[in-house]
Amino acid sequence: MGKKKQAQRTKNNVVPASSGRSAELLQSTSSVPFVGFSALKEGGYIPILSGISDELDFNINEDFRLVWKKMNKKDTTTKLKALEEFKKLCQDSDVEALKPVLPYWPRLFCVLSTDEQHRVREAVHAAHKALVGKAGRNIAPYLKQLVGPWFTGQHDTYPPAASAAESAFQEAFPPNKLIEAIVFCQEDILNYIGNNLLNQTPQTLTNNQNCNQEVKDARYQRVVISCLNGYALYLQRLPVEHLRKAEEANRKLVNAAKFWKFSKDPAPLIRAAWFTALVALCEKAPFLLAEEAKHICSAVFNNMDETEPAVVRSVWQAVLLSFNVVEDVWKYVSLEKLVLPKLWKVLREGADGNASLVFPNLLPLLSKISPSLLQDKILFYSKFFENLRTGLKARNVQISAKEASAVVAAFLECLRYIVSMNCEEEKICLSLLEEQVFLLLDCVMSDSKLQLARSGLFSGLASLVNHWSLQASQPPGLYNTLATSFWCRLADICSAALETHSTDPSTLTTNCASLESLLTSFKNPDAQPRKHFKVKFVSPRKSVEEIEEPTSPITEPSNLAPSFGEELNKLVYKQLNVCFNLMDSCGDRARVILVGHLARVLEEYNSPDVFSHVLSISQLSWGEFYQQRLAQWLRDNNIPLDYSLRVIFSLHHLRLERVREGRI
Repeated sequence: MGKKKQAQRTKNNVVPASSGRSAELLQSTSSVPFVGFSALKEGGYIPILSGISDELDFNINEDFRLVWKKMNKKDTTTKLKALEEFKKLCQDSDVEALKPVLPYWPRLFCVLSTDEQHRVREAVHAAHKALVGKAGRNIAPYLKQLVGPWFTGQHDTYPPAASAAESAFQEAFPPNKLIEAIVFCQEDILNYIGNNLLNQTPQTLTNNQNCNQEVKDARYQRVVISCLNGYALYLQRLPVEHLRKAEEANRKLVNAAKFWKFSKDPAPLIRAAWFTALVALCEKAPFLLAEEAKHICSAVFNNMDETEPAVVRSVWQAVLLSFNVVEDVWKYVSLEKLVLPKLWKVLREGADGNASLVFPNLLPLLSKISPSLLQDKILFYSKFFENLRTGLKARNVQISAKEASAVVAAFLECLRYIVSMNCEEEKICLSLLEEQVFLLLDCVMSDSKLQLARSGLFSGLASLVNHWSLQASQPPGLYNTLATSFWCRLADICSAALETHSTDPSTLTTNCASLESLLTSFKNPDAQPRKHFKVKFVSPRKSVEEIEEPTSPITEPSNLAPSFGEELNKLVYKQLNVCFNLMDSCGDRARVILVGHLARVLEEYNSPDVFSHVLSISQLSWGEFYQQRLAQWLRDNNIPLDYSLRVIFSLHHLRLERVREGRI
């Protein structure tokens, strides 16, 4: 009956290969599945299954064959649909049906995991997770072929793709088996990373020679970034003893000249990934860098003025770690010719918007610069703080509270350190106080553009001066001298802030706000500032600039030096003197500002002694003071009623306190 069924033909009449033959074919090739195509001489798109499509095992389900054909297409949409279908097939198939599929998957996975389309990369890792989850231990014979792009895929530049790769890795290896798996595959991981970093180029990494150079470059950059970050991950995950066992393989990469050239790559993300890898080397495997001192110092210190936010953090981590890895850093780089010019630039420009990342590293760096290296120690300190002050005026710092706080914190931390290191040289320390600290304080108090720096500066200064006051009894007496000089000069600055600008309402308003913030910070030296969040209604009798409330502190117990409290009270009393004296001679607009200022100061400093001091200023009794001063303010239509009432209630409360104490 009928014609005898003819055997299925294959291209060129080649006999179909068995699954064993296919597996043998894959295993006979390099154990590292490189994604480059440099062996191809002619251009054009290279099908993913090129070279093995004729070897497909006929035990493979026809649905898988059809899906693979779709994956082989150039069109992105077709690939995505195919990967989704493949994922579902893996989920719906039993293990036996998947076994014939496994030998062919590494080739597909290795190419698609570096596809130029980010959605394809995400989809292939999701499909891989489904396959791994169902195949289980059966994936083991192919692990070494898959692990390179799989491991580095956890640092894909497209976060969803990276998450998908990481999820697949976690699906395959529980936490207690993860290190064991990396150790088992570390040779293959290192070979894959090393090949892509040292041998591949934008031309060799593409399977479509007809695409434009921009696409080739983008693919190359993605692979390099994932490999560098993957290398950092490898170093961070493995214990040192396992890294030492693979020392030779690691050195092939670390000792290569091309590896160090990535520190100067034009692409910021490549530089960021390279410095991340260098940091991991410094922290986990410094023995691999024993012969690379010159390379380390050159790469790190030439990039000190890096401005890309993605790169800055790891660069400065590497700067500090280089001192731990290299025995004598200054043997390989010039402090005067290379490091300081770049450092001054960073300080002057406020780290170009990266102060919060860079400036916390200034104190550790300063501790590595021995005074013996400096030609002129005083000049060095002067330039250091002058450039910091200039950096505070940088546009990126002025508009960001975080950046401004970072600059101010670095200034005060470094000042405190330098004073402690030069406690035998009083002249240097007093010079820094006068020429650097007070210049900064005066500038911040008077310049409204620097208002975001006020809270951090005032609270930091309060903490610093309280520290000096606590140390005042310690020899050689420097801290007592510094604290005394500070309070004297501060009183003059605060008085001048009101007296010299009483005819300029705008500047007077700014200075009053600064003084209130300063006095609040000094009342609680160890407190953290917190903003008031409340609704305010503007009275027709006052402008917006007069209703701004100062920040209040989160009060915490502090070790307050007795002399600090005494000097602070003197400062408050002097401010009250200046305030009342100016009211007798200033104009109506300035009087309004001063009454508001007085109200806020009295509410903050509500000691009964303040009441006595206020009366002593005018040499009047309470009744006389009320009639001649306070009642007049109530009748003055220019002065907001709440200002006058707040002053009256504050003083009345203080008077009652004195009555209860039996002091009246």
